[in-house]
Amino acid sequence: MPARRRGPGSDRHPQPGRRNMPDDLRIRLLAHNVQGLQLPDKKKELAALMRKGNLYAACLQETWIEESSTEEVANVTLVQHKATRTASKGHASGGIAIALGRKAVKAWEAANQWTCSYGDRVMAVRLALPTAASRKPVKLFLACAYAPVGHAADKVHEVFHDSLAACIHACHKDEVLMLGGDFNAQLGMRTPGQPRTGKALGPYGVPKCNEAGQRLVDFLEVHSLCVLNSYFAKRSYATWFHPGTRQGMQHDLWITKSADLRLVTDTSRRPSEAVDSDHVPVRACMRWRQPAAKPQRRKQSAPHRVDWRLLARDQAIRTRYNGCVAEHHRAHFSPSTPPSPPSVNPQPLSSIDASESESSPAPPAATCSSTGPAPPGPGETVPPAPAAQARKASSTIMESIAYAAEQILLPASRKRRKPSPDWFTARESVLLPLIEERNAKLALYTSAKTSSTHRAWRKARSALKKAV
Repeated sequence: MPARRRGPGSDRHPQPGRRNMPDDLRIRLLAHNVQGLQLPDKKKELAALMRKGNLYAACLQETWIEESSTEEVANVTLVQHKATRTASKGHASGGIAIALGRKAVKAWEAANQWTCSYGDRVMAVRLALPTAASRKPVKLFLACAYAPVGHAADKVHEVFHDSLAACIHACHKDEVLMLGGDFNAQLGMRTPGQPRTGKALGPYGVPKCNEAGQRLVDFLEVHSLCVLNSYFAKRSYATWFHPGTRQGMQHDLWITKSADLRLVTDTSRRPSEAVDSDHVPVRACMRWRQPAAKPQRRKQSAPHRVDWRLLARDQAIRTRYNGCVAEHHRAHFSPSTPPSPPSVNPQPLSSIDASESESSPAPPAATCSSTGPAPPGPGETVPPAPAAQARKASSTIMESIAYAAEQILLPASRKRRKPSPDWFTARESVLLPLIEERNAKLALYTSAKTSSTHRAWRKARSALKKAV
């Protein structure tokens, strides 16, 4: 047996660096012709199968229920559309319903319990599925259909296709269409040599195609829909067997938009989830990928550098800076602390009052003898060495410089002064010659690309930048 191939929505080509997240939204939908759903025991059996199979919702055909109603059975809500009574069978014929699980009921209520029927054979509900907080709710347009038999009159098929088209047009662009039902048609499959004009059919399924199936394929091509059953390789595809010939036919289908094919991970027959019926149900599995949680990084502002050129450009800033250094040094260092040596003062501190740095008296020098330093008396301390004294004085003055730079120069450096509108006109006499020289050097470099012309062009450009 050939290796099993995966479908379009599988993880055959997963995203690099991403695993299947546990918070991905996954649901399972079932399409089943139940052959009558009037008995309470059969309804309970259906509810038990939905809980066991973890089914989100189910599209049911041939319920034979004569009244449209909403009924709750064992935590499963049945939204039913009435069937038509026929004298030949002795009971109602047809009838469709949508069974909603507990989570689907909440999604239905989030969509204001929207329900609509299109004729006697098509109905739909809207569901708003909750997702992660970072994404909007997923909108699902779940529809159920029961097509007339293949030998029915053409007018009956036309009415059904008109109802189906009205249902499809009611689905909004931001909604995901999932149409499940018994279509009583054999669509066949796309053969390898057949030209692929659309995505209505995939490469898998029962090969046989009849007139009703060809009519349905043309309808799907016009509305850009595709049959999910034909896109997944399985051992068997037949969902109903002819009672006389026992020939398998694929009548029960799941249909969606071609653009939403990637959301479906699997579509297969599920005999274990069938109630008492001659049809085999079909289950469709869907998944919406949730974005991986990204750690929120705190935006850090870019560090600002102190513009020391402000001391040479602005007299007011230089005066405030010198005053801040002197005041900080006077307030935080007592007169007994050794002063900073005058030789280490940087250029920005040239205007500091010399009397300020000389206000502190010099410490008495240590007396030495030929036999070594005299021992300290009671209560006296050993004076510091000259090298330690210089290091301490340097550290004190550097602290004052750093404080003044943070208080005066750093705020001034952060201000981005917008140039005045007439800044170019005011400096036109200086900038125009530099611009002409820059352009001439650039033209010369373009015509003859040598190292000398390149240096001349860069030099002219640098001079223009400095002037601006």
